[in-house]
Amino acid sequence: MDAVKNNLKEILSVCVPLVLWALNRFFGPRVKLVWSLVHQATIPTDEEVIEGEEKVRKRFLVRIASLHVQNNGREAAKNVELIFNWKPQYYTIWPHVTYLEKFNPDGRFIIVFENLSMSEYVKIELVSLHDLPNLLNVRSETALGKRLEMVPQIIHPQWMIYLVSFLMMLGASAGVYIIFTVIQFIANSP
Repeated sequence: MDAVKNNLKEILSVCVPLVLWALNRFFGPRVKLVWSLVHQATIPTDEEVIEGEEKVRKRFLVRIASLHVQNNGREAAKNVELIFNWKPQYYTIWPHVTYLEKFNPDGRFIIVFENLSMSEYVKIELVSLHDLPNLLNVRSETALGKRLEMVPQIIHPQWMIYLVSFLMMLGASAGVYIIFTVIQFIANSP
């Protein structure tokens, strides 16, 4: 015990930076990329096309998909890459941001965003008369994207949200009260 008392300054000088490093490592700002396939559909259409000298009605299947990519982290994501199997026939990006198109040597199509700030998102709408390419990977310089499943959600009235929040806080307070009552009962029992 005397050794700890005599060397307390040295022990603290080692422990404090380690604790601060651990806190910064696990709770510090970082990039957190998430993406999801919001919607996908196939729409049959009848169109007139000219074959030779005749107009012929043909059935086409228009395939559409909507992708959502967002940085949920507290640090800007730099050089965000969206890697597709191949280049889609048509696509648009919203909101309008600057991006680059690249191709890997194996023909994979890549859309590169210079950065996505904290809570910034982009939506990529794909349209094709043929198959749509799969989004293979979302990555940045410092993080890999994680796919999230999305489903429609009911938007409840604000009064209902406040009521449920109040009831949850009331239940948590009652739970803490019961725990302290049980501890007090055990401590006072003979």
